[in-house]
Amino acid sequence: MKRAFLALVVLSLLTGADCGSTLRTCPEGTAIPSFNFENGSRECIPFDDICITQNGNSTIACADCPACDPYQPPDGDEPPPDAGMGDGSVGDVCESCSTDDDCGPDLACVPMLFEDAPRPTGYCLYRADRGVCEQPFALVLPEPRQSLSGAEATQYCGIDERLTTCEAVLALIDDVECATDTDCPQGGICREVGALGLQCTYECAGAGACPEEPAAGSGCGDANGTSEEDYCGG
Repeated sequence: MKRAFLALVVLSLLTGADCGSTLRTCPEGTAIPSFNFENGSRECIPFDDICITQNGNSTIACADCPACDPYQPPDGDEPPPDAGMGDGSVGDVCESCSTDDDCGPDLACVPMLFEDAPRPTGYCLYRADRGVCEQPFALVLPEPRQSLSGAEATQYCGIDERLTTCEAVLALIDDVECATDTDCPQGGICREVGALGLQCTYECAGAGACPEEPAAGSGCGDANGTSEEDYCGG
């Protein structure tokens, strides 16, 4: 079914092209994608390695086409089982995502907020009832949420969305150096973190929002009264 559909799509894309004397018959299971044909290529490519663009909408016909958007099947057809992230990579906790398939095992792609405003992408988070949430991603989000792939709404554990973003938390974990707040991601601030000097960190309301000891950014404080706010590593 899949190969038959792909063959029809590829043939339809080539219909109307001025092939002239360059017309070539490809072996069974291969074709010349229209975008290659128009660029002068006559290489026959296996269907499973072809990214097809039809009517301006990119689709994936394989699992290794990072330039394409997620597979969009026609009505009545089912997507291939390998139509996940194009490059095969998966996101870790609090990394950005578009679908649940973008995330690693037991993670879902969940919409998040910062200061009550929606974030531009989803983020890979663990369900709160799985017993695998760890600092600094152990704070239960305030209400059940449906994943971006439509998984049933449930509680997820993540970060304090009132004060920071996943990007800011990951910057602290990655020891991102800075000179001013503008060097840090949204929701992040540039402060003295332990003995490391100026690092990107974030505001906190308690030690549970920070990495666990012995990480340099553990603990929530105000740097012995020298900072206006409490932050991880202060």
